[in-house]
Amino acid sequence: AELEKQNEQIEDERAEGNLKPSLDPETAFKE
Repeated sequence: AELEKQNEQIEDERAEGNLKPSLDPETAFKE
């Protein structure tokens, strides 16, 4: 459940342009 929440958060941030589209979700977790 936690991972799903984080995935949704990353998708939202990516949609807002805060993350590069080429950035892997797993890579974003580590930062």
